[in-house]
Amino acid sequence: MGDFFFGWRRKSGIVLLVCALMFMVGWVRSSFKFDSMLMRGSQSLNQISSIDGSLWYLRTITQPDGIPLIGWNSAEISKVDGFRYDDKGLRVRFVPSDYVDVKWRWEWEGFHFGAGESKYTRGEETEFGVIPYWSVVLPLTLLSAYLLLSKPQIAKAHSVGMK
Repeated sequence: MGDFFFGWRRKSGIVLLVCALMFMVGWVRSSFKFDSMLMRGSQSLNQISSIDGSLWYLRTITQPDGIPLIGWNSAEISKVDGFRYDDKGLRVRFVPSDYVDVKWRWEWEGFHFGAGESKYTRGEETEFGVIPYWSVVLPLTLLSAYLLLSKPQIAKAHSVGMK
């Protein structure tokens, strides 16, 4: 068993598998919990959030007076204000235009990138990026599987004293 974990490939594979599992837990948790971390910069607020199977990053250019250096928020999705509902009363997935009057954006299969003015502050410039969890979990899992399951290479012996 000790021979299996010999070499950098297998050790790296285990580390990547643990990372993939951590992102998978976040993916599942984002179905029923809204988690958000807010970090204050000198001229901006940076927010990383997890909701609806996606990781969000929002950066608002502002004067962050009176805001703590780092803050954390976690709540059940049913108790978070600002959700939209359809005709049948089902919650609609979050999209960046819920928070930002978008000036430009690029969207594709759950990825959203763009910029605009914040709807909830004083029209401050906001940049955003949204990536689905699957786009992180799948590559980490595949790379981990490759590193763990690939046959280890045998080191070639070097001849000593040959010229």
